[in-house]
Order: sequence, then C-alpha cells, then structure tokens
Amino acid sequence: MSSTTLYRLNGGTLIAASLLILVNSILSNVLFSGDRNTTPQQYMSLPWLLVTLVSLIGLLLFVIGLPGMYLRQAGRAGVLGLVGFILVFFGSLLQGAFSTLQATVLPLLAQVAPKLLEGETLPLLASNGTLAHGGPASRGGQSWRARSGLFQASSSTAPNARNVAFCA
Repeated sequence: MSSTTLYRLNGGTLIAASLLILVNSILSNVLFSGDRNTTPQQYMSLPWLLVTLVSLIGLLLFVIGLPGMYLRQAGRAGVLGLVGFILVFFGSLLQGAFSTLQATVLPLLAQVAPKLLEGETLPLLASNGTLAHGGPASRGGQSWRARSGLFQASSSTAPNARNVAFCA
C-alpha cells in the first residue's frame, strides 16, 4: 500500500471520528443537559449507553487516525507539533478511558448506589477532557503553521509577504 493511500485512509478515519465526536457532543447536550445533574435513571437508559458508545468509537477512530496525520506533517511541524501531537494523543486516550467508565461504571453505580450519583456529576468524571483541550489548540496551530509556510526557514528572518497576506 502506498503512503498516499495510507494518508488518505487516515484522513477518512479522522473525518469519521470528528463526525462521531460532533454527534456525541450534540446528543449529550440535548439529551443530558451537558452531563450536569444527570439522574441515576438516565445513567441506566439506552440513550446514555448509545451516546457514550458513540463517544468511545469516535475517540478510538481519532486515536487510530492521528499518527498518520502527524507523520504526514512531522518534518514541517517541528518540536511544538510533536508536543501538540503527544498532548492530543494521550488526552484522547484519557478521554476514551473516561468514556469507557461512563458506559460501564456509571450505570452499575446507578443500580447499586444511586445516592452517589445524585446531584452534580462526580468531580473526576466531570473533568474528562483536561489534557485533550490544550493539545488540539497546539496541534491545530502547528498544522496551520506547517501548511502555510509562514515561518519557514529562509535566508531572511522576516515572514513571507504572500503568506502574511493569506493569514490576515
């Protein structure tokens, strides 16, 4: 399989993952008010299971497709791109672990000890995207920088005028 085909497959995987994560965000905010004040009965419902499984599948596809995107731009992204990739990768793995907990442990807790889940969501489960939020901003910036050529090494230290006009 050629590298071009592999890059395209990774791109398709990332697009599918992004769509699933978007669907999960919309559904969880509509059905469960952004996971705030969710009742124990909602944790045991089929919509809760489906929403968390959509999240988990989207995150797994994202983790599968992310290394291909990084390899495509590794030479141009530099050290900051590597840091952003590492943050996004491990943040997505952490978010996948929390989605797994939400799909398995929360329904079990809702059956066994519903008093634990009344009121606000558990603090640990409410902060499931801490690492993932800093990484995408860094990775997106590095991807844009690698693509635009704004800070490409050249004989002068001034940015390329064509690229500055493009960015403005």
